[in-house]
Amino acid sequence: MLTDVHIYNPQGSLLSLPLDGSSGYIVKNIDGLGPVKANVITSTYAGMPGGAYQTSKDDMRNIVLQLGLDPSYASADPFGALRRALYPWLSPKMKVTMQFISSNFETVQLVGYVETFEPTLFTAEPEVQISILCPDPYFSAITPITGGRTGSGSFVVTNPGIIDTGFDLTLTIGTVATPELVPHIELIRMIPVQYTEGGVGYYDEMTCDSPVSIHGESALIKIVTVRGSKSAHFTCVHSSIPYDVDLLPYMDGWIDILPGANTFQIDYTAISETVTVGLSFTARYGGL
Repeated sequence: MLTDVHIYNPQGSLLSLPLDGSSGYIVKNIDGLGPVKANVITSTYAGMPGGAYQTSKDDMRNIVLQLGLDPSYASADPFGALRRALYPWLSPKMKVTMQFISSNFETVQLVGYVETFEPTLFTAEPEVQISILCPDPYFSAITPITGGRTGSGSFVVTNPGIIDTGFDLTLTIGTVATPELVPHIELIRMIPVQYTEGGVGYYDEMTCDSPVSIHGESALIKIVTVRGSKSAHFTCVHSSIPYDVDLLPYMDGWIDILPGANTFQIDYTAISETVTVGLSFTARYGGL
């Protein structure tokens, strides 16, 4: 059961809207908490009935808050004071972070932009209706999930969400004493196996061939597979001078974490045995 909505403005200040009305605002309704509408793209056949499926994607999410005003009547303009008190958090164009607190589900959040703030002034029960557009339609968990291992081999992480999601992969490399070596990294999602439309299953694989030597150095390789934020970097200290190499041109393939248990196989060559592999991701949900 949803118990509270927390709204953070760009400065990080909190507006709490408990559903019991104790804040002076009565949350009458919140639209847009279920799965968003899918945009299904098809093409029609020229010489036969029906059509062919092409692809589909989820639309943006539109959260609409309907708030009643429950003033204490301590001021000369009690309804106006409550309404104006919302402006630092919910003015049009403002970027906001909304967190949804529930008694039987983990806290999740959305990032959106205030589209409209519509008050009803000339009524016995004044209220406001606020529309917030969320370009990323999925609810994200607050606490990331982590996994990994030391050395090459397999490890399992479980995604409790229902949406495929990217992750941060970090390889912490100890000092390499062998001659100059160039690392090759391979990460394979063994389970579940992804299937292509009308094809057979294949192992999802992500590889990276670093163009730099790690002889006599400690290093950090960090790869981010989150869509819209993909990156890959190699950082280390060489002759006491820190430097950073962009590995994005050397990446071959990107993979996600699918819902449920995911078994990954990590392999690398030309790297010290002291490599520590860490993987971190945030679960995402289609609706509350």
